[in-house]
Amino acid sequence: MLTALDQTSGSVIVMLHIDSNMTPGVPLSVETIKLNVYFTPFILEDISDGEVAIARLTQMFAECIVLPTVQQWEQGMARIGVKLGQRIISGTSRQSHLKFYNYDDPPPLIPSSILPNCSIYRIPGRPVGAVERAIEYFHPRVVDNTPRAQSNSKQHASDIDNDNNITERSMSSFIDLQTMYEGLRAEYKELHQWFVRSQARTAYLEKQLDR
Repeated sequence: MLTALDQTSGSVIVMLHIDSNMTPGVPLSVETIKLNVYFTPFILEDISDGEVAIARLTQMFAECIVLPTVQQWEQGMARIGVKLGQRIISGTSRQSHLKFYNYDDPPPLIPSSILPNCSIYRIPGRPVGAVERAIEYFHPRVVDNTPRAQSNSKQHASDIDNDNNITERSMSSFIDLQTMYEGLRAEYKELHQWFVRSQARTAYLEKQLDR
């Protein structure tokens, strides 16, 4: 369906999927997560940094979405009496379930598709921080050319400029409100004086009519 949508509309699609029913006994960590990923073929074929973008998207999805989702799923199942298997969360037994990750010679950013001429991939998660080191290993020029590689000083200067602009707009709005308040206060004073004079005039006329 996704391929048909791509071909008929010229769209670009990235789909990330994970089954929350993880293998019992396997530690829940980014390294043990394997994502089912579909993306439009031209992302790798025609976009120079497409592989880098997919690698970052999948890693962020694994770290920020999959881990808490699986945890909530297992907790929800436990509340209704369904046990999905005991997790190994610490100790040497946990390490025995994790493959050694080679930071110096990392695995490819995007592995081969599950079948030839297929756009579906099984992409494993990496240890936190490892994807950027892998990108630097395979695409060293990308590290210096992406928005994420901006220096902290430039980002900090940009944040200061934004804060200053917000402060200036806030001060301008405050001055406008203060001016409007003073104008309304002056109008109220004039109306109050007119009302007092009207009352006095009405009282004078009533006395004249009583005579």
